[in-house]
Amino acid sequence: MHWHTVDAAGNQRLGDAVLYGAALDAMNGCVLAYPSYPNDVIDTVDNRLAHCLELRARHGMEIAPLDVATVNVVLWDALAQVLAPLEPTPGFDVIRNSLPFVAGALARYCDVGLVPTIATFDVGSTRTVAALTDAGVLEQPVLLKIFLWGSPAIGPEPSVEALDLHLRQLPSHDDVEWIVVELVERWAADAGRPLAGADQLRARIGTKPPNLLAARSVSGAAGLSGTPCHGRAGGTSGSSESTTTFTGGTPP
Repeated sequence: MHWHTVDAAGNQRLGDAVLYGAALDAMNGCVLAYPSYPNDVIDTVDNRLAHCLELRARHGMEIAPLDVATVNVVLWDALAQVLAPLEPTPGFDVIRNSLPFVAGALARYCDVGLVPTIATFDVGSTRTVAALTDAGVLEQPVLLKIFLWGSPAIGPEPSVEALDLHLRQLPSHDDVEWIVVELVERWAADAGRPLAGADQLRARIGTKPPNLLAARSVSGAAGLSGTPCHGRAGGTSGSSESTTTFTGGTPP
């Protein structure tokens, strides 16, 4: 489970180890949970991830977040034809995660025994995951979250084809466990037709990424919003092709 903390006034406190720690203690190990981290500070490990390191040391947290993308935040309202932000908004107009920050974070996580949960926002950052893995900077197996967003307009429009494009960036020799999260409720509406995979997605286990996803046509988009889709990339072409169907639920 991934969550953001807020204070008593309702303000997000993305780097607050005290609030996160209280929540982890209340969970008492019953939930595998991890926090967010602030983007409105310089992207160094100490500035952004100190709370994660403290949560590991004092509260036994097991996994921790890391985004590998540096992207513009483009808020697009297609109905109103409104685009934002058009004025500088430090910390909120660009999501910055430089390669030195990513490499440093992975090293620190490894030192303290934290398993990174990697987030990619566009196809290029999924390609970066493959490069980090092949360079030995990111240890395998990789836990990867692929974000498909309608707004912010980051990466391709959410669709089964977009997911497949992400998965094509992951070589078959890389051991990657992936999950799709975020805003997917527009898939069927934008397509103007029943969307393949709106209620169910079949993931082929052990096949090469280009053949990983086989979609199943269904009527409508009931239960589509927030539906997580899971799978496994990597393995060998001769490995098992058994299928697993994932339905419903909310993003972790």
